[in-house]
Amino acid sequence: MPNQSEIDLHGCPRSNESVITRVIAGETWLVPITGQLADLEQIYSLNEVGAFIWGHLNGKTSISTIHGLLTDNFDVTASEAEDDLLQLVQGLAETGLIDQAAE
Repeated sequence: MPNQSEIDLHGCPRSNESVITRVIAGETWLVPITGQLADLEQIYSLNEVGAFIWGHLNGKTSISTIHGLLTDNFDVTASEAEDDLLQLVQGLAETGLIDQAAE
């Protein structure tokens, strides 16, 4: 299992193509698709910050750039933003919701 120190801050992860994103009543939901069916046992909900991060996981934006965007757009310290960002990216990677893209 990777830990936060193994996450490449210069890496540019992207959302997995087999994940459908829906915003329902202001909440962002991630639904993995397996075959032709949604895996309803593996639905994930993101808060506002998580949805912001998810929206930048495009395979072109680095983790360090997303960190800067978090501190620019939310009332959060650089340390808090880094901790939250790395924790979310690690969790998304462990569940297969994101793929690591080349720099």
